[in-house]
Amino acid sequence: MPKLTLKLTFPPLPDTLARITELMRREDVELKEVISLIEHDPSAAAFVLKLANSPIYGLRGKVSSLQRAVVLLGIKSTLQNLMSRVLLRTRSGFPEEVQEIARALILHNVATALLVRKLLMYKRSPVSAGSYAMEFVSEAFTMALLHDFGKLVLLLNFPEKAGKLYRMVLEDPFHHSSFWLEQAQFGINHLSLIKEMGKRFNFPMYVQYAIMLHHAPMEQLREAPEAARRLSLALIAANLSAHAMEHTHRLEVRERVQTHPVWPLLLEAKQTLFSSVEEIQEMLPQFWEETRQELETMA
Repeated sequence: MPKLTLKLTFPPLPDTLARITELMRREDVELKEVISLIEHDPSAAAFVLKLANSPIYGLRGKVSSLQRAVVLLGIKSTLQNLMSRVLLRTRSGFPEEVQEIARALILHNVATALLVRKLLMYKRSPVSAGSYAMEFVSEAFTMALLHDFGKLVLLLNFPEKAGKLYRMVLEDPFHHSSFWLEQAQFGINHLSLIKEMGKRFNFPMYVQYAIMLHHAPMEQLREAPEAARRLSLALIAANLSAHAMEHTHRLEVRERVQTHPVWPLLLEAKQTLFSSVEEIQEMLPQFWEETRQELETMA
């Protein structure tokens, strides 16, 4: 990991995010704690009720009680969605000229997190999955949501140069590697900030390593410790899926995603209930549509 010598400013994050992250890591979170957190922010309460009543979740009848909404959505799912919403709102802290770039980067992170949840929860329910699997999903969601947070740091500190760089990368993520472009432009890249992110978000070392690995060759991934490897496989799959969703009109992008070697490795690791790579590819368009709807609800 490159040594960070620059003094960089991190985007301001509300205290709510730290509280949500803390609750998400706990296995014994009580409903009243989540309700209390939401009730302190009327807009968050309105958001949770809006989610519960959206067609995405297919719940019957109008949900008007905050407690019922959290129960129906699930405690961890509610916290994950709240965390996504908080991150989306941080774009207002960026210079006006790069707020749209910041929004696009954040939307990609949120889409990656929503897709990692869909991939890992396919054919599972919170009850059938068990506590261990649900903790893994929660950890993967948080990691996916923040995996490119370093890009936001660079955008905030170098708005003009980073804005141009990320605009180009967002238009064609497979032909322009942000990792190497950042390194050439700033002498560091967004992964150089993983250690500092680990301190701020209280990420264990294996989670930091998993984020680092999502840009590594697949051969290196095979040799990684199991905890980091399993998380990184989920992140790579979801990150690719998000790129494909953002560029569904481009056949070469979809083909590149479909033929990526991560899919058989994901099945080999037994992290999902998909029976084949073909089944994953068949489900992706449905996942993309559901993710778009969720992003619209969060906006």
